Amino acid sequence: MHALSNVTFAAGEGKIVGLLGVNGAGKSTLVRILSTLLKPDSGTVRVAGFDVLREPDAARRSIGVAQQDVGLDESRGVNSMLRLHARLHGLSRRDGDRRVETLLAALRLEDVAGRKIRDLSGGMRRKVDLALALVHSPPIVFLDEPTVGLDPPSRIELWEQIRDLRAGGATILLTTQHIEEADRLADLVVILVDGKVVSEGTPAELKGTVAESILELDFEDAAKAARGAACLGSEARALGESSVRLPVSEPDGVRTGLEELHARAIRPISARLREPSLEDLFLRIDKASRGSR
Repeated sequence: MHALSNVTFAAGEGKIVGLLGVNGAGKSTLVRILSTLLKPDSGTVRVAGFDVLREPDAARRSIGVAQQDVGLDESRGVNSMLRLHARLHGLSRRDGDRRVETLLAALRLEDVAGRKIRDLSGGMRRKVDLALALVHSPPIVFLDEPTVGLDPPSRIELWEQIRDLRAGGATILLTTQHIEEADRLADLVVILVDGKVVSEGTPAELKGTVAESILELDFEDAAKAARGAACLGSEARALGESSVRLPVSEPDGVRTGLEELHARAIRPISARLREPSLEDLFLRIDKASRGSR
């Protein structure tokens, strides 16, 4: 079985490509191939115009990589680690120092510059890892699930840093399981299922492929929500513990669903109809893929 099969897409200069998929979809494998850490069995892979198999050194000089698992030297200080990496990338001491100062300010790391890595929060460690990926000013940046494990404020702050990178002209490949993350950040979304690209487009284009509107119902508790979902049929899905979502393709579908609940004395606290989201598309694709296995 192949981890990836016939994966084809192109990332435009100065754009964010969101690579979306569940665990095991092949996202991290693709990043390892693109960053020359893993050789593909077949096909052609180009990064910044360089073939990663025939010109790996040139490709590496063009990329910065922030891996999913942050492997930082716990005993080092933030400032010294960044300066070391700058020298390893061939920057002179003066240029390296300037670059580090710029990154510390841009990523709001100035207050922790003198601290040891082991004393940093998860969010700060992620930002240090990002700084290390950017120290040589690469035109292309791979971010492999950079916000995993972060609390909401830290995640939002890192989103701001990613947008700033794009504004500065960087091309970014962002792998994520967070659908909201891809929706908010990506110019192009590529959805992977079992190592294959099953959908590709801008967030707006992909949402436009979902013909149904979404009826969301809130119930008093989880038990009533479960009864409501069972009553509404196989298309109904849980939305949290006490809410249910139901795709409806026409207004009559809303009335029919509510009438069915009323007939069985299952009354929701509230009901709302909304436009489909990227999450709705992803759930539909995931459901279809599970059914075909």
